[in-house]
Amino acid sequence: MPRRPAGKLAAGAVRVAGGGGHPHTATLIAGGLLLLGVLLQGFEPWSLAALGLGLIFAVAIAAARAYRAAQRFEPRPVDGLIAALAAWFMCAAWLGAIADNAAVATFQQLPLVLAYAIARLAPPDWRRLEALVAVVAAALAVLAFLEPLFAAGAGQSVTFVQRNSLAGYLLMAAFVILPGLARSAGRAHRWAWGTALFLAAFGVFFTTSRAALAAFVVAFAGYLLGSGRAGRQRGGLLALAIVLWAFLAADLALKGDAVDALGALRAASPELALRDDIDDQAKYFDLLHGRAAEFELSTAARERLASANERFLIWNGVLRLLPHVPWHGFGPGSFGRVFPRWSLPADRSDRLYAHSDLLQIYVELGWPGLGFVVLLGLAVCGARIGLPRHAGAQRREGADAALWSVAAVAMHAVFDFDFYVPATLILVGFVLARLVDVTAVAPARRGPPPARLMRPAVAAFVGGSLVVMATWTLVAALAMTVFYERGVAALVAGDTRRAEAALTTAARFQPSAAIEVARAHLFLAAAEASDGAARRAALAEVERHLASADALDPYSAAIPYARMLRALARDAADPLRAAEIERHFAATMRRDRRFFPARLALARFLVAQGRPRAARGVLEAGLAAAFPRHVQALDYLGLLRELRARDQDETGVAAAERDLRRMRSALGMET
Repeated sequence: MPRRPAGKLAAGAVRVAGGGGHPHTATLIAGGLLLLGVLLQGFEPWSLAALGLGLIFAVAIAAARAYRAAQRFEPRPVDGLIAALAAWFMCAAWLGAIADNAAVATFQQLPLVLAYAIARLAPPDWRRLEALVAVVAAALAVLAFLEPLFAAGAGQSVTFVQRNSLAGYLLMAAFVILPGLARSAGRAHRWAWGTALFLAAFGVFFTTSRAALAAFVVAFAGYLLGSGRAGRQRGGLLALAIVLWAFLAADLALKGDAVDALGALRAASPELALRDDIDDQAKYFDLLHGRAAEFELSTAARERLASANERFLIWNGVLRLLPHVPWHGFGPGSFGRVFPRWSLPADRSDRLYAHSDLLQIYVELGWPGLGFVVLLGLAVCGARIGLPRHAGAQRREGADAALWSVAAVAMHAVFDFDFYVPATLILVGFVLARLVDVTAVAPARRGPPPARLMRPAVAAFVGGSLVVMATWTLVAALAMTVFYERGVAALVAGDTRRAEAALTTAARFQPSAAIEVARAHLFLAAAEASDGAARRAALAEVERHLASADALDPYSAAIPYARMLRALARDAADPLRAAEIERHFAATMRRDRRFFPARLALARFLVAQGRPRAARGVLEAGLAAAFPRHVQALDYLGLLRELRARDQDETGVAAAERDLRRMRSALGMET
């Protein structure tokens, strides 16, 4: 029998170590997940469910392949920390104060863990995966450039939620492309990889994200320094030339905005941006503490307050929240529920993210979660430092690119929410696995791994049970959302019977505070349509459902608001009614001062009580808050216009009419 060449023997060993079967299967799985992550960029439950199911079944396939191949892994610090982080996610979800969305929110960040596990269990062909990342990054950069031609907002992307998340993804992709450029020998390959790097860097610069620009500069400088020490100066200089051309091209396309973004320290600093508009030092410090609504600012100052100062206001509010964070955090996905209570009056953001992953991870996962993340970063640096000096040039190039890819997105995440974007997390997981693979001192050995201590039937039962539980969690969350939305639509339409059936079905799939509040509104409608004992019974059911909602989410402003409506539905002759209404209104405002339906309900009550001036005061006090695009906002502004007209405030009436026109336009009710 003829002997096989050593190269083929080595290739066969790699295939066995990768899990057996077709050598391209692992690459197809990894590439498919990368594409799925980019295409499913929404944060809706169906999107997270589809992506989560894809990751779960990919992990199951990769684990089965590794089991069949009797693959043994050399334990690495990164492996242990990734596993510890995943375990802490589960613990934080169980310990967290908000129970109704913790499981689903966990899947918003688990893509990092799952993608890492997939790549470790069934290592893909990294060169082909790098090529796919290059193609995807180039396509995203082209989309970012073309979208302003037919949509507002330069630097946006049709596949990413906003330009900063796009910048974070392209940051990583640019460094993933660098090894391909370094090893390209022919002119055609060099042009292909160089074009991909040019487009990825161009996309980063075109977003004009200051944090992305700073992260790119620092990480790329570190990469070039490593290239110089390793004797790869020629490849580093070529990459530097391409990046500089990309920056100049982005600056030309933006008519100088890229250069301005890189050097705009005044725009990046809220203190410097607003100091010129405020000559009184006391007022200046009031502004820094979020009390900008208490005095007049110029139009230019308010515009800066809404843009460059947005993160500053968010972080100032987060600092007020930090002393109240329990040691284990509030739980995955809790930030948007908890933060409104501590947000500043001048903060007009959506209040869903801290715009700093370090702060948000601490709020949601406590100091253990933040500690695991910091230790993971140190382990990543240690893996690169531990790579022997005699390692081949390609291994050192791959390790440097992987290290600075993760470092770049980590630096960007200090000012944004990259680690809450599933597409970016998948790429982070794969890059971490690549770093562990390329810095391994010894290759993985064959032989019975720890998993083989279990019989095949037992292993199949354990693995299958985990897959079924994870799948059910996602499917149940998706079904709950579908039936909840049907129930709310029926409730708004006045079909209480269909609403009750849909909400009951939703609660069977997964309990939720939102479902309990909606069911309370059903009984509120029943109370308003009845009297006597029937009315009292309906109001008792309202309180029962609201107590259940409080147990699931003690921070929702919708719960005290529903109690306020319950008090409004009581007998008008009750002497305690007015005090109870105002007490629940105050509780609603403590949880969220921007919850404008409560102001509208109280103002209507005060008008009915013959207190129009007090009603106007309640509505006027809410104007400093941001109004969402909601039909009820039209009722709010309409009532305010009537009350101003009653006081013969012509200037105020004109302002209310302008606000009404803007809101109707935002809702698509007029052109």
